[in-house]
Amino acid sequence: MQAALHLERYISLHRKATIMLSAGATEAHLARDRQELLKALKVIDLAKGEIGKPPDEGGISIKLDQERYHLNRAEAYLASPFQMVRFPASAHEELEEAARVTEPTHKVRQTDNAILLAQSYLIEEYYPRATAYGENALDLVKGIGSPLRLASIEALYRQLRVSRYGKHPDVAKLGVKLLRVQQPQMFN
Repeated sequence: MQAALHLERYISLHRKATIMLSAGATEAHLARDRQELLKALKVIDLAKGEIGKPPDEGGISIKLDQERYHLNRAEAYLASPFQMVRFPASAHEELEEAARVTEPTHKVRQTDNAILLAQSYLIEEYYPRATAYGENALDLVKGIGSPLRLASIEALYRQLRVSRYGKHPDVAKLGVKLLRVQQPQMFN
């Protein structure tokens, strides 16, 4: 990431913006305090100027739009390993904004939104909502086949299992659905 930034005069503004989104998300995952989180959000905000512009010709094209921007900001609010640096209410606001600009055909982004909502409710200890959004995300993942997103749902399930809500039938139901997706041959 730092090497790419040193080459900024050789890369397009669009590529630089995609690097900023990734860099901000990375910094948010490492944030130890509010100041570090704010710094990560500022890095994400550096990509805002390229939102809606067409991707580069040739190479990998990453669509930068309002939805992606708000999803990245929501993720940043939830990413820190430190509870005191997580802000689920702010993540909810970003996710509402992302949902407002979402096209119904973007299943991957709908999945990301559902996963982030589930994570935010888990942080807030609203376990029934976290479980419901986890189940919704799992239904969406089945349609897109994303191992990375499936792993996020599995991590959510594991956290729910060790919570005080862990023995609730809805958590068990999520676990069975997850196993059906991960090991379909067991259910034939």
